[in-house]
Amino acid sequence: MYDNNFMAILKFKNLTIAQVIKDTGLSTGTVYAFKKRNCEKIRLDTLSKLCIYLGVSLDQLMGDKTKSLEVEQFLIIEEEKKKEIEEISKRINEIWG
Repeated sequence: MYDNNFMAILKFKNLTIAQVIKDTGLSTGTVYAFKKRNCEKIRLDTLSKLCIYLGVSLDQLMGDKTKSLEVEQFLIIEEEKKKEIEEISKRINEIWG
């Protein structure tokens, strides 16, 4: 059994397992196995798809669950950076637009 931050990331991003299944096209069994950390044979392309969809690195997704607070803090910082970039882009478009 492997530890992961899957549920902490979903909670932070306000996502449900049903949304992940629908949006990624992954099977229900695969996603629930990953949720239950019963994923010893999960495929690399599946992990990649989850990481891309969630906007996290493999290390953040598969990291130690006891470090979920660190992952949440990282995600908060990433969201703040994204908002700053969007605001800067908006300002540039106003100036040069």
